[in-house]
Formats: sequence, structure tokens, C-alpha cells
Amino acid sequence: MKIRHGGARAFARAITILLLTLLCAGTALAQFSGTIKGVVQDPSGATVPSAKIELLNTATGVSKTTTSDSYGNYEFVSLAPGAYQVTVDTAGFAKEAVNVTLETNQTLNVPITLTVKALTQTVEVTGAAPVLNTAETRNQMTMENQAVAELPVAGRQLVTLANMAPGVTGLGSVGNGVPGAPGTPGSGVDNYSTET
Repeated sequence: MKIRHGGARAFARAITILLLTLLCAGTALAQFSGTIKGVVQDPSGATVPSAKIELLNTATGVSKTTTSDSYGNYEFVSLAPGAYQVTVDTAGFAKEAVNVTLETNQTLNVPITLTVKALTQTVEVTGAAPVLNTAETRNQMTMENQAVAELPVAGRQLVTLANMAPGVTGLGSVGNGVPGAPGTPGSGVDNYSTET
């Protein structure tokens, strides 16, 4: 079959146009114009900026992430029709997820209201002995020999050492240095009179 020189150019041009049309058609089919957008708010209706938002296509498992702007707005564009899950996670609020279905060429408005995260309180219980024994009414102080020897107590008297114990009160073994005066042994006023 003979093709003239001018016909060869026309044939090549037609093939080129056909190939370009097929390539553009494939690209056009892959483009979508669906959009999911909305605003992130707290329970009072105030907007929540910088919240992390994830969009998951539940059929394909493909996800996209974005953050809300200073007015709490977010937007996902060029989406294929299908089922999606919008999840918002930000500090101080409980994670919130919303399931939606996007139709072809649809702009879907999905506002999300967050709830305040519940406060948790931790109580730590230990097996340590209590500092104060409420069942015992007696006061006592135990000292080792070395500690007693290092105390600056004149005469190393038992009564003087007993007076150093916490909670101990008394008038002493001699009342004002006068025998028979209150606080003297045997007077009945001194707490230590029977001990002396």
C-alpha cells in the first residue's frame, strides 16, 4: 500500500492526537472533586485550633492527615466517593471519630464537637508501716549506749535523760533546791518522786 508524503504526515498527526486523547482521558478519570470539610469545636462552641485530623478511606485503608487552622477549620479535597472516617485528636480532649459517606462531586460539611478528657486520679498504696500508731497511747524514746554517752547531760542522771524524751513533763527531782518544797522527792507533786 502506497502512502503519499502528505498522507504520512496526516497519519502520524492522527496517531499522536489519539494517543494524547487516551492519556488525558486516563488522567481525567483519576481526578475527583469530592470534599470533606468542617470545623472543630469544644463543648462550649469555641473553635479548637491546631487539632490533628485524620481522614481514613474505610474501603481502601488510605489515610490523609491535616491540622485545623486558627479558626478550627479543616478541609480534605480531591476525594473519591466512598465511606470515610474523620478522627480528631488533640491535647485535653477525648479522641472523636465520625463515619461519613461521600458521594460523587459532593462537598460534605462535617463539624466535630470534642468532649473534655476525663480527669484521672491515681492513689498509690504502699505496704509501709504507719508513722503514727493510733492504738498505742504510751510515749517512749529508745537511745543506744553511744548516743547516751554523747549527750551533754550533767551527772548522767536517769531523770535528766527521761526529761529529754518527747512529751515528758515533770518538775524534776529537787524543787528549787529546797528539801520538802514542791518537786522534792516524796512531795507527791513531782512526776518522778516514786522513780527517785
